[in-house]
Amino acid sequence: MQTLPRWAGAIALSAGFPAATWLVGGMVGLITGLVIVVLWWGMAPRLWVIWALSVVLLAIAPITVVLQGLPQTSVVGSGFGAEHLLAHRVVSVSLELAAFAGLVELAGLQSVSRSRTRRAWRTLSGEPRDLLTRGGDAPR
Repeated sequence: MQTLPRWAGAIALSAGFPAATWLVGGMVGLITGLVIVVLWWGMAPRLWVIWALSVVLLAIAPITVVLQGLPQTSVVGSGFGAEHLLAHRVVSVSLELAAFAGLVELAGLQSVSRSRTRRAWRTLSGEPRDLLTRGGDAPR
């Protein structure tokens, strides 16, 4: 069985993830999915950063509910959910980040965008590439 190259998996994830978030989260899900993919390609964050951001956003969700106001009566009505959409959005973004990080891990794509970004940065900055040196050390 032949496996796909890593760049093909990265492209498939980049196209499929926003489509999946659109199906689950509507227009906000699509926008969030596109932003996540663009930032993954552009900034190439380490995977633990994506996981940590997901956890932080999930921890912020109850704080947003408190800041938007707790119900004044003993029975929570239907208006409470409609008035507290910020918590809903924060949790949605958190879960989308966790799903993306999990998919990147499962597909083994942790370093695809990272190496591509390093090469692009070296090209743009005009950093010389010496084939005789390894990791910036002088040849021995």
